[in-house]
Amino acid sequence: MVLYKHGVNIINRRGQPARTVTPLEGYESWWQQRQELFDLVRQFQQASGIGDPDEVMREVLEAQQIVRAAAVG
Repeated sequence: MVLYKHGVNIINRRGQPARTVTPLEGYESWWQQRQELFDLVRQFQQASGIGDPDEVMREVLEAQQIVRAAAVG
């Protein structure tokens, strides 16, 4: 079964979402944002002097949650 929801085609298998088909421009936007996030993580890691990638990712995720909470509130 294929459902259309929020501009995305969702392909269900046995009643569970299995795949999505998105417009190319949406995918390209997502890919660009992903690349920008990884670039920011690398920049943060270099600037902070923190050598542990897991620690850097924790810091980035914490900052991301703060920004999202501020945007909602």
